[in-house]
Amino acid sequence: MFDAVLVPLIVVCMFCLALFFVPAGIEPILLSMLVAVGFFRVLKRKNHGIFPIEIGSFYFAVVFLYCTMPFVGFALNGFEYHIFSDSRLFSANPSPEDVVHIGYYYILYLMLFATTYLVFRKPGGSLMCDRARQPSLSIVIFLIISYLLLELPMLYLKYAAMGWAPQGYGQHYLWVYEYPLVVRQILNHLSSIVIILQIFIITYLFLMYPRARALIVVLLLFKFLSLIFLLGARMEFALLLAATIVCYYNCVKVFSLRKAIIVGVVFVALFLFIGWGRDLQDIPWELFGSFFPSTEFESIFGNAFDIYSRKLNDSIDAPSLYPFEGILNFIPQQLLPFEKPSLSRWYVDTFYSAYSETGGGFAFGVVAESLLSDTAWISISWRACFHGLLLAWIYNIFHRNRLKPVQVSVYIWLTVLSYQLFRDTTFSLLPKVFMDLLPVFALVYVFPKISKPSRVAIGR
Repeated sequence: MFDAVLVPLIVVCMFCLALFFVPAGIEPILLSMLVAVGFFRVLKRKNHGIFPIEIGSFYFAVVFLYCTMPFVGFALNGFEYHIFSDSRLFSANPSPEDVVHIGYYYILYLMLFATTYLVFRKPGGSLMCDRARQPSLSIVIFLIISYLLLELPMLYLKYAAMGWAPQGYGQHYLWVYEYPLVVRQILNHLSSIVIILQIFIITYLFLMYPRARALIVVLLLFKFLSLIFLLGARMEFALLLAATIVCYYNCVKVFSLRKAIIVGVVFVALFLFIGWGRDLQDIPWELFGSFFPSTEFESIFGNAFDIYSRKLNDSIDAPSLYPFEGILNFIPQQLLPFEKPSLSRWYVDTFYSAYSETGGGFAFGVVAESLLSDTAWISISWRACFHGLLLAWIYNIFHRNRLKPVQVSVYIWLTVLSYQLFRDTTFSLLPKVFMDLLPVFALVYVFPKISKPSRVAIGR
């Protein structure tokens, strides 16, 4: 516990030095790196000297990217925003001091999450696959068939709604609005279940490694080609690739922090280049050397800055029940006498109605959510501590006993979907667990003739 408390103490000291010796605009980058060094050093020590890829370290890495990438782009663009940056930031044209001010909220969240997770995460821990049973071939076949039975009809409905000729990338998200509300609700849940089934499949295949190595390659190649030729969502492919990295570390080969950083850099670069290729395909190639384009990370930062700026200039009437958004999402809209709160929908409808009318939207972000409060520092602090405690509890639960393959799959899904805690709202993952994950878990777990494990997984 003492080691964990050292992380915020070091950051506070370095923060004071940064105020005097670091150029305005890059303080969040430096402070994020300092928190990262402290976090991974303490985590490695708690794990008996072995760098772990687990739910807490994965989530920390994701938040680290959201804390640094907006400021990296800002610095590379000469500490200003250009026409290819986030449109809200370009219009506001904030000073480096204004940008850094929002960055301090990010650093506070990162620091408090790291400290809370390290305090409550129990020392030690073995690799997931060392304590997992090997699945039977029948359950893998069952999962693949279930996935195809859902994916293929949804592809048909998708392209039928788009007239079999999609006009741009946006249609791949907006096609669902061609159907009635009840159908949209069902399709949204089925889309999440399709992703869950893919993560379960990749986990089960890794539990059968090396016998299933060829199938893993085929699945990843199939999803990559689908992304390229069908203009599918890069987030779905990114989640599957992230699950592959986590499974590879836990089931095949442990690698060092240095290799993990290299893998992470390649992963993020691939993610960004796919997005840029999608969004900037009509821009002349010679312009690419003169700017750093907008990214997913900058967009989430843009939400926080926009909310902060609007609160400074005027009051904001956020939905009164927005703190209960995650809980109310358990209830279908048809059964409620009022409109369910959705911060992302409220934000775009209220401030960017023209964009909303075209079907556009923004992910909101936990920092923007905290800035809606009159006590933003307190609001973001308890959210960071809550998320640290939650993920430490999940880690402790799943690293306590020998696991069945379905339990390992649940843990992998929670790990790669944990990014939603930061990218969306505080409790956004909760309804996904009960309304999307639970049906798949029950389907696999309840039928023992299909999911019965047979023998201990082959060790590396």
